[in-house]
Amino acid sequence: MNKFYETNMIRNVSISGAPSSGKTTLAEAMLYNSGQIQTIGSVDKGTSIMDYDEEEILKKITIHTSLAHFEWKGNKINILDTPGIPDLVCEMKSSMQVTETNIFVISGIDGINIDSEKNWHIADDLKLSRIVFINKIDDENVKIDEIIESIYNKFKKKAIPIYYPVGVGSKFNGLVDIIKMKTIYNDNKISDIDPNLLDKIKNYRDKLLDAIVETDDNLMEKYLNGEELTEEEITKALKKEILNNKIVLVSFGSALKNSGVNNLLDIIVNYMPSPANFPEIEGKYNDKKIVKKQSSNDTFSGFIFKTRIDPYAGRISYCRIYSGKIKVGDEILNVNKNVKEKIQHIYTMIGKNFKDLDTAYAGDIIVFTKIDSFDTFDTLSDAN
Repeated sequence: MNKFYETNMIRNVSISGAPSSGKTTLAEAMLYNSGQIQTIGSVDKGTSIMDYDEEEILKKITIHTSLAHFEWKGNKINILDTPGIPDLVCEMKSSMQVTETNIFVISGIDGINIDSEKNWHIADDLKLSRIVFINKIDDENVKIDEIIESIYNKFKKKAIPIYYPVGVGSKFNGLVDIIKMKTIYNDNKISDIDPNLLDKIKNYRDKLLDAIVETDDNLMEKYLNGEELTEEEITKALKKEILNNKIVLVSFGSALKNSGVNNLLDIIVNYMPSPANFPEIEGKYNDKKIVKKQSSNDTFSGFIFKTRIDPYAGRISYCRIYSGKIKVGDEILNVNKNVKEKIQHIYTMIGKNFKDLDTAYAGDIIVFTKIDSFDTFDTLSDAN
């Protein structure tokens, strides 16, 4: 029997970014660090577990959204690695809509370009919480503060680092935790902040605190009285502002060198929303309003957000479960077609590899195969 995760222990995360920003390499590093894969695949060498289609390998770009999952500190994280090229914006948007969090990957070399802007506005339209991961920090030409400033100038969002790099290029050797006010080096050694960096870190910490106390009178009073906010108070306030799309957290690293990736994973589980943060979802059936609870205790409902034809597996239907649970042998209704289907298999995926599930629960992302009535944008429900 597969492991059960409560809805609040699931994180659904889409990864977007301009071509060559390094988002697929980042996905590979996340899977490797979690223990889900044994080696980090390479886009350039054609060994990526996420970009496995022949055309993707040939062109060295993501063409199809790939699904993978892993566990991090007791939470299940589903990741959807989406295409970055403008011609595939519909593929990207249909996948992003079933996630609560978007990791927006920016190349530290290229900064924000027109493709990045399009991706950002899609996430805005979908009201997704966001993490900006500034990648390729190991390049000598990265201009950290300019990129952070450009996020606000272009998107009018409070982009606040929660980690800040110690050095860039060949001198990049760790990150400062702006909440804990400690430096975490690449060899996992923890120490006090370099005095030469301290004023800049304090400035960013002040910006973070200013942002989170604005909407909380009790915190504001404590802050203005010069009292130190506890880590618990900061975390709680940050999560609220992230959920309301008032703050975008920024972190840094090098996906290729697998630096800063664990810090990013910690941000996902510590600060980003789960499906449980959106307790109800509304729909219509025969012009009647339907409200479902994003809980395994409600009846089953799901949404097919992607369909793909595989030469071996046949028709693959990617489904986000919004309520209830589904198990092998259940009969469910395709609401759009008014067709009932008996479920013979349920899978999760890691790239192109299928993993059998006997039961899946609210908040999760799963895959069905060889069900011809399922099309993209179909709604599923329990048979009754």
